[in-house]
Amino acid sequence: MTELRTDFRLLGGRDYVNAGSLLNAFLHALDAEGARGVRITRLKAQRTARANGRLLLSGEGAIADAEHAHCTFAATAGNAQWRGAYFDEGQPIARGPAPEYTVDGVSASGFGGRCTISPRGRDGLVFDIIQANKRFHELAAAGAQTSVRFGYLESWMPPIADTAFDATLEADNLITRKAASGVLTVNRITYRPAGAAPVTLLLCFEMEIGGGTPA
Repeated sequence: MTELRTDFRLLGGRDYVNAGSLLNAFLHALDAEGARGVRITRLKAQRTARANGRLLLSGEGAIADAEHAHCTFAATAGNAQWRGAYFDEGQPIARGPAPEYTVDGVSASGFGGRCTISPRGRDGLVFDIIQANKRFHELAAAGAQTSVRFGYLESWMPPIADTAFDATLEADNLITRKAASGVLTVNRITYRPAGAAPVTLLLCFEMEIGGGTPA
């Protein structure tokens, strides 16, 4: 079991630890364990995290009390099964600038859409994927004030940490249904790096019209 004390930042105008920061933290922890060929089964935001705390990663089975974690993580690497959890413990957290997104040329249809991205590193790719899906949702709201919340990410084989490429990214809306907070969507994200095979993953978002909290 690996236990890390986090040093997250509140990025841009956010008042919570965003999903990109959490996912990148788990991926860095797997890198430190020497994991290769990682496939993310699921990253799920169970509760809103607003401060620093403990990030746990286990290759030896379930993590105790994970049902009360703010975020949970599951992945495979070869024959190994990995489980992770993040617990916000109210530790001090500083502010930082918004990520340098490379999302460009955005068009949307329903809650899906298309754009280009040019990430220079896996961390940037994670932020670009989430930001692109957010932009598709904002366009779907036709100018209304919205609050977009990350739900979960599934079925993704992320690249190595120092990856760099130009790509098109598309989101196909698979599920749209009313939820207590507004609308829940599940999109299949496909990005196509130039000269390489397409890569897919699933993203679930919740969107409330008339909110205003940044995603």
